[in-house]
Order: sequence, then C-alpha cells, then structure tokens
Amino acid sequence: MRPLKIGIDVTPASAGMGGVPRYTRCLVEALLRIDVSNRYILISLLPEEVPIPPSSDPSLASRLRRISCRQALPPRSSVLTRRTPASVKQWFRPITHAWVRFWFHYHIKPRLADLDIFHSSELLLWGPRDGKHVVTVCDLTTLLFPKFHTHGNIQLHARKLTFAKTRAHTVIAISQHTKRDLITQYGIPPERIRVIYPGCDPTRYRPLTHAEILPTLSRYHLSPGYLLYVGTIEPRKNLARLIEACERLAHRLGRPPAPLVLVGAPGWKTQEIYRRIERSPLRSAIVLTGAVDEQDLPQLYNGASVFVYPSLYEGFGLPVLEAMACGIPVVTSNVSSLPEVIGDAGLAVNPEDPEALAGALHQLLTNESLRDALGQKGQQRAQQFSWDRTARETLRTYEETARA
Repeated sequence: MRPLKIGIDVTPASAGMGGVPRYTRCLVEALLRIDVSNRYILISLLPEEVPIPPSSDPSLASRLRRISCRQALPPRSSVLTRRTPASVKQWFRPITHAWVRFWFHYHIKPRLADLDIFHSSELLLWGPRDGKHVVTVCDLTTLLFPKFHTHGNIQLHARKLTFAKTRAHTVIAISQHTKRDLITQYGIPPERIRVIYPGCDPTRYRPLTHAEILPTLSRYHLSPGYLLYVGTIEPRKNLARLIEACERLAHRLGRPPAPLVLVGAPGWKTQEIYRRIERSPLRSAIVLTGAVDEQDLPQLYNGASVFVYPSLYEGFGLPVLEAMACGIPVVTSNVSSLPEVIGDAGLAVNPEDPEALAGALHQLLTNESLRDALGQKGQQRAQQFSWDRTARETLRTYEETARA
C-alpha cells in the first residue's frame, strides 16, 4: 500500500490539560513515533503553534507539516484572539469564528485537497470533501446530560455528532460504552465504529519515591496522604456529592479525614460547586489547586493515599488509569465507561449515593492490606493500556478506511 497523506485536527491539543487535549497530544505523539511511512499534516484553528513536540527522527521533517490559525487568520483577527480582554472577545467570537471559517476555506482547505484521511478529534469539522473522514467521539455527555453544559457546548457537540453520523467514514469510540451510546442514542451503524482505548505512559505514570515527589508537593503546600481528585471542575464530575461523602466520612472516623485535594481548571456552571465548598464544615481541609502543569501530575498522584473519581458519566476516564499506573488505590463510579477502565482493580460505587462513596473511602483508609492489594492490581491493570497500542490501532483504522 502506498504511503498515506493523513491530516489530523490538533486544535484541542492547545486547550489545556483536560481529557480531550491530552488524548489528542498523546495520540499524535505516538503516531509520529511509531509510523515511519506515512505523511502527516497537523492542523490547528488556534493562533498558537501546533503544540506537538518534534520527533528525534530526522526523516520526520519531510513527512510532517504544521498549519495553525496563525497562517489562516488575517493579522487583525489573529491579534484579536490573543490580546483582547475576555469580555470583549466573547462579543467578537462569532466574528472571529466567521473569519476562521472563511480563511480556512480559502487558504487552508486547498492545501488539504489530496488528503487520503482527515481525522477530526473535536473541533475542525470542515475538512476536505475528497478523501476519507475519521472522527473520534469521546462521549455523548452533552446529549445525555445537557443540564451540565452551556448552550454553546451543546451546539458544538451536536454538530460533531451529526458530522460523525452523516459524513465520517469511520468513527473511533474510546470505550465500549461510548460505542453503545453512539448506536443506541444516535443511530450510528455499529460496523462504522471502532473502539480504541486511550493509553497511559508508563515512563511518566509510575510509583515514585518520597524523595521524588516531595519537591512538587512542597510547591503546592501539600503533605503525602491526601484524598485526590483530578479533572475539570464542573457539575458532571459530581464534586458536591464527593464533598458530602467526605463529611460523612469525617462522622464515621470521628475526626476530619485527610485533606481533599481537587486538581483541575474550572469548567462551566461551577458557581454551585464553589458555594458547596465554602459551606462545608471541612472547608479548611479542601484544597483547590486550579490547573496544574501536566509534568506535576505523576508526583501529585503519588502523594495521594486514595484517588477518588465519582463522575456521573465518562467516555473513558484518563485520570483513573493514570492513578492506577502510579499504584494509588481508586474509588470511582460504577456507571458509564469507568468499570471498563478499572476492571476488578478498584472500588466502584453508585455515584449518586454519598453514603456508598463514604463507605468505600472508609474501607481504603482503614484497611492497609486492601489499599496495598488494589494499588498492585491497579498497576497491573494499567499496563494493558498504552499509547503505542492506541496509535497502532488508530493507524490500522486509517489504513482500513483508506482501502474501503
């Protein structure tokens, strides 16, 4: 088979440390690492440079091109997206979006005319008409839980799901649960869907010594032994019930539990979550770090006694996998894709039952042998997921789609 010319939308890779940005970065880095034959064009609609680090392979330069919004937007619009205050930028967003679309069609799209595969992971749905389309769908949360999302986010993902159903030749789902949702909730034929799990980097996410984690923990004013959550601060993550569970845990223990550390940037509809934190009698033991450098995550995982992730719905749940890879016992939800991730290597409870959540935390905090056993099982479970495997299966999907 001749080498393929593959275009990938990497717009989400500049959008922070959430699941979709990290999926996009890690997938593309792994593809560039394992694939020595095909040509890649990485496309971003943001004004920053395409944020995929260069490979050490000297032959990659001839097979890799990067196109960003910097090349697509007229200068004034590009300055607008970077320098205008957020309040003004919000008003101009429809204009900026119109400029991006206009310049994409007239300045970038002609350069993509001979693609064999165009892979959209999140935002760029205006790909070339020629060639085959592959789209990754991470979850259907905006369809199933619209109350947890903004109107703009719902509309964006509605367009994406319509694109997946009507134009994509192949749809990649990141879990079996997401595949079932695509079939039952959106009517996409199962033969067009491939399940490809995300991965975990074992060279980064692994057990670390006390000496290795202490400098990072000190910067965040933390001591080892806390309860840890990692993810966006938003209603779907069920943090209000987590706080209630910690209050019930304190009642069971007869004392305040270990601090609860919430790592992640604020998302949408966060006001009630922050109000609940302020009202909690455990307020002094709840630590909000905000967004952190991704390089700090392995140390923060390793400093925890228990990782807790009570989300109401996940397409996969990367933080759960990363915590297991670090040998940290996990308490998570028994819904959506999360049981697929943990297998029997963690405790899964009803996320809508704070008492069950408190009970699982109490089990782990008071039973050292259970904690150690789940930590070891979690490491073994995490070894089944790797980004190289994700990339190999994605590359196979490209080749099968191109031949179809």
